[in-house]
Amino acid sequence: MKQIDAFIPAAVGKGTRLEGESVQKNYSELHEVTGVANKAFIEFNGKAMLRYIVDTLLQTDSIKSITIAGQTKESFPVDASKPIYYVEGGDSTYDTFLSVLKFYHTWETLPELVMNVSADVPLIQPVMIDRMVHAIDLEDKRELYWNLILAEDVEKYYPEVSKVPFKLREANFRFGDLHILDPDVVNGREETLEAIMGNRKSVWSNIKLVSISGIFRYILGRLRADDIRVRVEKQFGLHAAMMITEFPEPCVDLDYAKDLENFKRWLSEKPRVVPEGESVAILDNTADLYHYLESRNYEKGKIPN
Repeated sequence: MKQIDAFIPAAVGKGTRLEGESVQKNYSELHEVTGVANKAFIEFNGKAMLRYIVDTLLQTDSIKSITIAGQTKESFPVDASKPIYYVEGGDSTYDTFLSVLKFYHTWETLPELVMNVSADVPLIQPVMIDRMVHAIDLEDKRELYWNLILAEDVEKYYPEVSKVPFKLREANFRFGDLHILDPDVVNGREETLEAIMGNRKSVWSNIKLVSISGIFRYILGRLRADDIRVRVEKQFGLHAAMMITEFPEPCVDLDYAKDLENFKRWLSEKPRVVPEGESVAILDNTADLYHYLESRNYEKGKIPN
């Protein structure tokens, strides 16, 4: 079994300057309704979301260690057989991200790859983490595996999730919150990574990162996966790949107060049984994506059986 290290950004949820007023408003509403300033500590069935995430990672075979950013051993103690590390958080999601990567650079040997696991996706299961790690090639030297889920896969199991899909020419997607990356990825790309992270919750802001012409292609339904890949590689020098998970749980995160009841219900039920066939696909370009979609008999806008 391949193994990598994982980290959880769990500082107080502050929006970045790039995320804008809508994200700030969502954080404020969650705080107002729950009385909890850090949404990682919102409880369901007497258990904080952050605890759900840590417990899941501890049950995996593919995660060697867990780093929790924005907490201390006193504020969030964990008794576990795997190494647990704590690092300071930052004033924004991006600052916390940098804090973690700087921590990895203090290790005697820098990890080849690490997994960034959001603190607000408590429906993820150990088998999902293991399948994602198993799907990557440690010798391939990709710097970022960008987690995407077909929008129709999300709608099949979680029709309550109301996020705006990212509509490429090939397929409709939603963004997941489990990414695998080289801890040295920021080197020389500080502004690029800040833009990607700051705009991660906005479809339109992500399109703007491609180009002005990309906006028009998106409006006309002609923006392709390769348009994004070429921009990312040539403009930003970032060797990235799409990591499509057929299980939708990485996309089901808690951003809105209106979703609290849904999460309460979901986490009170037995976890969804993840079929053997729900796999992870690592794709480089449009040709790979079309081949993958054909293998699934994908029809845009149609919920799979």
